[in-house]
Amino acid sequence: MEPAAETLRDFERGHDRRNEDFLSNLPEEIISLILFFLPFKDVVVMTALSKNWGNWWKNAKNIELTDFHIYGITDNKMASFMASVEKILLQLCSDIHTFSLHCYGEEYPESCIVSWVKSAIAHKVQNLDISLRNKQPVHLPFEMMGLNLLEDLRLDGSCMLQLPSMATFSSLTEIFLMRVGIKNTNLDENDKMTLFFPVLKNLNFWGCRWYDANTVRINAPALEHFYMGSNEFAYAPFEFLLAAENLKDFTCSGVLYNNFVLRCPYTATNVSIVAEFLETLKGIEWKQVIGLRVLTLFEEICRQVKFLTLSPGTHKALGYTWFRFPIFPKLVRLEFSYKIDLFDGIFFELLQHAPVLEHLIFYAERPTEANGRAWKREILPRCFETHLKVVEIKSFLTRDIDVVSFILLNAMVLQKMDIKFSERWLWDAGVQIEMDVARVLVLALPKASSGATITVT
Repeated sequence: MEPAAETLRDFERGHDRRNEDFLSNLPEEIISLILFFLPFKDVVVMTALSKNWGNWWKNAKNIELTDFHIYGITDNKMASFMASVEKILLQLCSDIHTFSLHCYGEEYPESCIVSWVKSAIAHKVQNLDISLRNKQPVHLPFEMMGLNLLEDLRLDGSCMLQLPSMATFSSLTEIFLMRVGIKNTNLDENDKMTLFFPVLKNLNFWGCRWYDANTVRINAPALEHFYMGSNEFAYAPFEFLLAAENLKDFTCSGVLYNNFVLRCPYTATNVSIVAEFLETLKGIEWKQVIGLRVLTLFEEICRQVKFLTLSPGTHKALGYTWFRFPIFPKLVRLEFSYKIDLFDGIFFELLQHAPVLEHLIFYAERPTEANGRAWKREILPRCFETHLKVVEIKSFLTRDIDVVSFILLNAMVLQKMDIKFSERWLWDAGVQIEMDVARVLVLALPKASSGATITVT
């Protein structure tokens, strides 16, 4: 056969094959794999690509439903959305991996939402993500939640999670609860809750409120990351006991009304304590309580912590106590997240108890009442002589040059100092001139470590 004729015949065969429905001929295993990695809306769109794919959306593994796209949610639009959700859940033919329901309407019936969650649990969902904005909280009973099947639970908004006083969650590896109510349903157990999570690794509470529980015990032997944040509203104080022998990251934020007790062998290496809203507390007694709670946390995390972040509120709360700080034998990085009073003794006291500190971050812009005070210390922190290598100074003003001078004169092994001017003054042309002058003055300061580099921006 002539080469040209053979080429033409091959071209004609290829041209004919271009009209074939390749998608319909794919093995079911491949189709299922494709559907698993696609968002639900894309799965629905894909059903139009092949005549045989019309019902494949019923085998979707990730169901994501939201009314966010509905502009101006009316009763009719809400009813239409609910009917669509019902239809989808009724026609699902396989187990699902993820069920995500985000409802921004404020009047969804509790019975509908509970029914949808029940349907997802019946399909052995592994990741459950519920976000609600109902005016009244939707009660999610423990019995219907099927929590022993879930691996990832995320609740946000108008949810009331009802739990017994003692419960085990055998498969949960991650929990994220935001603005959620958690209610103890067994009122005859002395208002105590004990929750066991054998494989949980990440636990996050933000703005949650606990009802009928004066003591909450959480036993999570595999837990690595813990975060609890509260807002400024005066929630009833309670005791929170956390047993987590593998804990690495610990963050508590808010008013610290709750008394944290860490029952773990001092494993946390990255700790952030953000005491906020102290100005909302009435009376010095509560401020002293908050300060003592911070000190208690120091005692519980001091042995292994390497990275410590403190807020101005935490710094201020420590000023209401009279106890000595513990030694932080492994602390290498200390950061103050915003402006503090560098001249009240607390700052230097912390440095004195961090003998191997290498990296220090703080804001230099002193409060008005601190003007005129200078850094003069007869006993230098040990870290200044042997370990302090990096210092970052933020919100710098020329009047704070004595702070820079003190560090440069006494940090024997300093390698780098990074100084950033206060951003709120950068629009002022006069400050630009001041920055240039300050840069010259800082670079001319004497320093104990000849190899230290200084940048001023």
